[in-house]
Amino acid sequence: MFFCIVSFLSAQNNSNVDNKFRLAQNYEMVGQLEKAESLYKELIVLQTWNYTFFESLNSVLILQKKYDESAQLIETRLKDSPNDTGLYGLLGTTYFYSDQTQKAYETWERGIAANPNSFITYRIIANSAIENRAYEKAIDFLKRGKKISDDPFPFMLDLSNIYAINMNFKDAATELCELILIRPDQLPTAKARVNTYLNRPLAAEQTTTAIINFVDSKETAELLDFLSFVYFQTGKFDEALKTITESEEKFKGNGTSTIIFAQEAFRSRQFETASKAYKYILDHFSKSPLEITARLGYAKTLEEALNQKSDSLIEKWKPLSIPAISFPADYKLIVSAYNDFIASYKDNASSTEALFRIAEVYRLRLLDLSKADSIYKRVIQNSPLTSYAVDSNIALGRIAITLNKLDEANRFFEAAAGNPRSDPAKSFEAKFLIAKIAFWKGEFCLAIEALKNTTLVTSADFTNDALELSFFVNSTKRDSINLVKYAKVDLLLLQNNLKQAAIEFKTLGDNDNLFIINQFAKLKLAEIFIAENDFFSALQILEKLSTDEKMAIFAEKATFLLGNTYLYGIHDPVKAAQIYQKLLENFPNSIYFDRARDELNRLQTKNG
Repeated sequence: MFFCIVSFLSAQNNSNVDNKFRLAQNYEMVGQLEKAESLYKELIVLQTWNYTFFESLNSVLILQKKYDESAQLIETRLKDSPNDTGLYGLLGTTYFYSDQTQKAYETWERGIAANPNSFITYRIIANSAIENRAYEKAIDFLKRGKKISDDPFPFMLDLSNIYAINMNFKDAATELCELILIRPDQLPTAKARVNTYLNRPLAAEQTTTAIINFVDSKETAELLDFLSFVYFQTGKFDEALKTITESEEKFKGNGTSTIIFAQEAFRSRQFETASKAYKYILDHFSKSPLEITARLGYAKTLEEALNQKSDSLIEKWKPLSIPAISFPADYKLIVSAYNDFIASYKDNASSTEALFRIAEVYRLRLLDLSKADSIYKRVIQNSPLTSYAVDSNIALGRIAITLNKLDEANRFFEAAAGNPRSDPAKSFEAKFLIAKIAFWKGEFCLAIEALKNTTLVTSADFTNDALELSFFVNSTKRDSINLVKYAKVDLLLLQNNLKQAAIEFKTLGDNDNLFIINQFAKLKLAEIFIAENDFFSALQILEKLSTDEKMAIFAEKATFLLGNTYLYGIHDPVKAAQIYQKLLENFPNSIYFDRARDELNRLQTKNG
């Protein structure tokens, strides 16, 4: 009975304490600090050992600027826990808030003196100094802790961070170099840290100089890797490659560092640098397991570099572009390089990628659809359960559309969507094209049903196209005769028959009784005029669409295209700026808002 009574009273007491604590917190949140302070003081009396109550009371005292009471509270607790480093840090902070800076420093020193042989002490006190932006003191504490610690790793990271905060990038890099020297496994950590501030003023120069100075006296493969990384991140790609290859030679590397470097350069679209790195592997490690990766990578970088050069000839601001062959001889050399690779490594999985790349060159660059068609089918036959088979099916479907074989195209897209290796983006693309085929064939109910699934995905590349097509079909399906006409012209557009499409779109656009269909036709006609460099005809259509209040859905797109046409077609930056400004003012939620703002900013920067 006695035990039950004591347990009951204890539980009741705990419940009262919890309720009082929650009430104090509520008072603190609504700014009634004196009431909160009074309750926290009552709680401390009830449970002197409870650190949460102590911390809450001290926080309320600081908020009320009752610094003397805060200091007295902490000192009282220190009498019971003279070795609690955290209390010294807290007390120093109170003195710092009350502008007693020297007393704060003395208090922190008292905290260190209480546990001078524990490296944790120095980090706790340093953190208190950092919180109060006393960086010089924090550096001093961390350096002292670093000297007595068996593992200086955390101190080096902390010091590097503080140096970087204070724009002392030289010392920040030196600390990271020391870290890499004693803990080579921490190279990724050092790279991540230095990458957070390399774009700040003077950071690149100071960091590079510091690493070079350190490497001159204590050269290791990891430090050279670190230097190469900094060079690469600051745009000095040749120096980065030179550094990584020097490391391979000095430290008898097996080429792994260079191949990793080449792959990173490729991902960053630095194709010239990547090709040099792959060539280095082929020249110095021709008999190593890396040769296969290097040979394929070398061919891919040459292709992508040529693609970059070819794409620079295309005016990307135009919604439509007329296919044209550029640098055919160079592309045929790349095809030969891929074929040589396939001949040398017939049974290697990478041969599938090489074969797929050849097909892409024939389809997209040499415009030889027949040759591309046969190669895509070889890819599917050789490797049906790969992502290359998915891409090949989509490519074959697009070729079939160009040749007006819509049923055949549909089968290819269904195969792509149903392939277990099809990722969501590719599956979305295939399903969207299936919906387009139904639309072109005049099967509008099927098209709407197919588009229901595609419009649920909000992050795919074809989402806006799917939403636009869904709106268009749903809004015009009652006028099925003219909708069929529009669908057939839309197919002509994808088949690159721009001249015939322009004639048909003009007929639809001139019919004012069609309402929505004629507006879509006018916009497409303007895009065709732009592709054919007939800018003045395009401007006449876009000017009207951008100001037509009845068809506001087209206004923002037409306005953006109008601005682009003035800027890139007519070369009238003043008029273009006015159009972009109009779009920003009238369509603040437009999907073209950011692009229009960027164009306007570039114009303003260029013109001072």
